[in-house]
Formats: sequence, structure tokens, C-alpha cells
Amino acid sequence: MSITNEIAGSLSKLTRGVEQIRSEQITRGDVEQMVAESVAQTRDAGDGDGYRPGGSARSGATRAGRDAAWLREGIIHARTGLTTGDSGLGEAVSPAQFIGGLWDRLAARSIVLASGATIVETDQSQIHMPAVTGASTAAWRNEGQAITETIPPGDTIEVKPTKLAAIVRISREATDDSANANPATAALSIASQVLIRDSALKLDAGLLAGSGTAPEPRGLRTLPGAQSVTAPNGADLDSLDPFADAITLSESADALPGAFYLAPEVWGKLLKLHESDDSVRPVIVDGAAGPTGEVARSLFGVPVFLSSQIDTDESIGSTSGGCTYGYLVEPRQLMAVRREDARVEVDYSAAFGSDEVLVRIVSRWGFAVPNPESVVKIPLKLAP
Repeated sequence: MSITNEIAGSLSKLTRGVEQIRSEQITRGDVEQMVAESVAQTRDAGDGDGYRPGGSARSGATRAGRDAAWLREGIIHARTGLTTGDSGLGEAVSPAQFIGGLWDRLAARSIVLASGATIVETDQSQIHMPAVTGASTAAWRNEGQAITETIPPGDTIEVKPTKLAAIVRISREATDDSANANPATAALSIASQVLIRDSALKLDAGLLAGSGTAPEPRGLRTLPGAQSVTAPNGADLDSLDPFADAITLSESADALPGAFYLAPEVWGKLLKLHESDDSVRPVIVDGAAGPTGEVARSLFGVPVFLSSQIDTDESIGSTSGGCTYGYLVEPRQLMAVRREDARVEVDYSAAFGSDEVLVRIVSRWGFAVPNPESVVKIPLKLAP
């Protein structure tokens, strides 16, 4: 085989590796071996005196080395995408870059998803969910006695996922220089993490307190049919009684309470509750652990999840400001409808005039609770 053919074969092999990564047919680990073999083959070919049309064999080996370095980065993989328009040269030569593996990180940072909410996948612009709003009538019958027919009442819930998106702008110099210094602190990596965190927080904000006015989903705060602990002016946080009442309401509706969603300020006040005025022993203490021991984040065995996206300055009844809501839910009854995975795109051409890089995150979500009685709102008063 000629040197030119060897180089062409090596570069073709690298190209196939790139395409397979793009289509997610193979993993990065599978490509590593391919890269090593291709670079070695191309280097050997480049040591000769052969000639490749358009450049020397040595330049072919250098190009292969650059391609191998790109593959080894492993964090960003390219997929064909439009960056400057719907047609023309921009479409052909300016593909966006995508950073993969973001869905798992988003789920870990969103308390609603992390608590076990049901993820409903769809590839349509909207989804219809059947919901049973009552129960059939079961009864004991004598032998041969007719069984009364009933039709369980039901309804259809329509959910239309909407876009959750954000963009940040970074100078190209910061992008290039930080990547060369330390990949872990690269500007693109940091920007991506900021976008992931912000999207997860905004997702929680929508699922917890969304107004239902487009494009926001309707969250637990404004959910029609949800139960509420009786506290017209907000319950004082001087005991755990409001949370015990919430569990009673949930189980009375045949729900399985599985998670409390609270503001961090509420949990902070609960940690300060003492067994009595004369005791320094906290009410929330795990087993035999003392006041300085680690405290399990749960109430009456129900896990507690904290979110900064819960408003802590609401007015409830005659209490003006300084109030908030906690929520007790059965997570599997919360339907998070996902139309499009969270993805991060990097574009080097849109801000060409200022020589900057744009990083964007986009996803599409909807939210529904087929059984609203499985949700219990807990009005709480933070101020004394």
C-alpha cells in the first residue's frame, strides 16, 4: 500500500469514528483504540518521502494528530446543526457543537425530578393524559346476586410542553486560554455547569410555583384540587404538627406520601426546635446521635427536599409577608412531561462580529398532576 493510501485510510478511519460518535453508535472508549491505531499508522506513513495531493504526507500525519486530540477531549462532540440560517453556506460549514450527558445532571439538581417524579416522554407538541376522578363501587354480594355496574368518572388532562432556555456569551480568548490551561476550569465547561444549574432551578420554580400562564406550567402552588393544612394565617413553626397534619390528609386521600418540598429557611427553623424550653436537645435528631450529629433530612420518615425556588415572603390570610408554603407529595403522581432533552450547544459564528462564543441550553417541559388530592399544601409562617 502506498503512503498516500495509508494516510487516506487512516484519516477515513478517524472520520468514521467522528461520525459514529455523532450518531452515538459507539462510546468514547471504543474510539480511543481506533484513534491510537490510526495515529500510529499515519505517523509511520508520514515518515516516508511519499506525496499526497494537496500536501505532504507529513502534513497528513499532523492533521490526523489534531483529529485524534479533538477526539480525546471527550467532553464535547459535534453533531450537524444550523448556526447561521436555514440554508446557504452557513448551514454547510457552521455546525453547532453539542455537550452530551446533561439530562442526568439536570435530574440530580432538580428536587422534583430527584424525588422520583414520573417522567413522561413524548415526541408530540402536546399530550393527553387520562385521569380517573372517582372510584368504582365495590360491595359484598350474595351468591347469585346481581353485581351493580358502575362507570368510574374520569377526565382528560392536556399538557403542552414549553421551552426552557438560556444563553451565555464568552469571549473567544477566555474560551481558548482557559481550555489550554486546565480543562476542568475551562470557560466552556464552567458556562455549561452554570446553565445546567440555572435550568434545573428554573424547572423547579415552574413545577413548584408556576402560574399556569403561558409559557409557564401550572405548579403545585396554584394546583386546583390540592389539599391544604388548615392554617388560615400560616402555621407557626414551633412544632412539627403541621407536617403530621399533612401526612394525615395525604393518607386520608389514599395517597402514599413520599416527599416534603420545603424552603431552606423552613428546615433551618425546624433544626432549632428543642425538646423543651429547658433542653438543648433538638427535636429533629437522628436516633442516638447528639446535637452535633448528622441529621437525616426527613420528617416522620418522609424524605425532605429543599429548594431555594419556594417563595418565603408570601402573605397568607391576615399575615402580611414572611410566609411560605411547604408541600407534601406522592412523587409518582407528579407527571413531568419531557418533549426535548436538555442539551447544550456551543456556537462560534453567531457572535462573529465581536469574536465571542455563545453557549445555549434548551429543553421542553410540561407538568401535570392527575390526582391533585395527592398534593398537600402546608401554609407556614416564618416570622415569629
